Amino acid sequence: MPRWLMLTIGILAISAVTVVAIIGVARKPALEVQFGQVTTGTIAREVLTSGTLEPASVVDVGTQVSGTIQILHADFNSIVKKGQVIAQLDPSVYDSRLAQARSEVIEADAAVQEAQIFASDGATKAERARALSEKDLITRAEQDTAQLAARESAAKVRAARAALGAARAALRQAEINRSHTVIRAPIDGVVVSRHVEIGQTLAASVQSPVLFTIADLRRMHLMAEVGEAEVGGVQRGTQVSFEIESLGPEQFSGTIAEVRLQPMQISTSGTATAATATSATSGNQPARASGASSTGGSQPSATQTTPSPTSSTPAAASSVGTTPAQQAASPAGQVISYTAIIDVENPGNRIPPGSTAIVMLPTAHRAAVLRVPNRALAFSPSPALLRATGQGPTTVPRRAGADDPTRQPEATVWKYEKGAFVPLTIRIGIADERWTEVVAGAIQAGDKLVTEAAVAR
Repeated sequence: MPRWLMLTIGILAISAVTVVAIIGVARKPALEVQFGQVTTGTIAREVLTSGTLEPASVVDVGTQVSGTIQILHADFNSIVKKGQVIAQLDPSVYDSRLAQARSEVIEADAAVQEAQIFASDGATKAERARALSEKDLITRAEQDTAQLAARESAAKVRAARAALGAARAALRQAEINRSHTVIRAPIDGVVVSRHVEIGQTLAASVQSPVLFTIADLRRMHLMAEVGEAEVGGVQRGTQVSFEIESLGPEQFSGTIAEVRLQPMQISTSGTATAATATSATSGNQPARASGASSTGGSQPSATQTTPSPTSSTPAAASSVGTTPAQQAASPAGQVISYTAIIDVENPGNRIPPGSTAIVMLPTAHRAAVLRVPNRALAFSPSPALLRATGQGPTTVPRRAGADDPTRQPEATVWKYEKGAFVPLTIRIGIADERWTEVVAGAIQAGDKLVTEAAVAR
């Protein structure tokens, strides 16, 4: 075979191999990879929940005496001051009792004066009898009789004085009963409820009837429900922001005053019941001032913690709601929650009682910690991505201690290096809407982690 022909065949073979290689490279799919950077910063974790706003001070105004409502000086939404007259009972019965009590005092006083006169006369006769007995002008028996009469008269004086004291006490009671026919406001506030009408007869002998409910709206309590998984991070004195549905998107603020230790079982149907035997007391009522009959207050609405947008990530799943162990310990369809009491100032009485609030409740805070984007925790390469990079099924490292509740949970993040996906196992802490704390792992600030990847079309 001529040399030129062999050279031509060789060139054609090399060209064919080159064309096949180019076609193979062209057919290899390209990847579109997005990254998130590992940084150092602050993680502020908040829980979205809801609650009910109630006045911090509510008084049910009753009456201590029976009678018929004669005048009403207050109605719904009336602004009243402490000591202001808000109702009047018919005083005619109590006026007559008061007049009778005054007459009895006068009579008892006269009886005391009469007894004192007889006592004075008896003392004089006893002294005269003693003097005559010393001169043997009367017998010993006559002297003893005179002394006995004097002691008897003195005893009658003491009895008359005691009767006078009882009559004066009865007069004082009659005056008090008469004054109780005038109903006065015990606090400054707004009448939020009226329970009586003019002409209505009230019987206070068995139970004090409630005439008005007065609330001091200058200071409110926001009663927010906190899940058992989050209650440990709620700290007294923490500032809280919230919105009120009826007032639009305006932001309000308050301060956490306390977290009540009475656990509440919230069923999936939204019914709240006490989880302990202490449910007999209304532990979720606002504080009420003394001097009024106790009535049940409005309980906070039963709400569940709303997951954050990162709830699909392992970190968010461990930080929002209940853990699997807690879910297993709770009865089916039951979630344990606690009530956080938030102090809210209400200048101008702008916030109406009973309003529903959407609360952003801070539960944890970390400063200057290593953190990864939550999207990096949610990413895991699909089989199509692994085939596109020429990788086989990648084995994720086993998460050691996953069944140990005393250790922080583990998660897997991915790097993209030299055209391949590389898994890394890290130990994570708290999380917020964007970031998750890194407690341990072979990553550092500045590393780039895969947050999303797709095969380019």
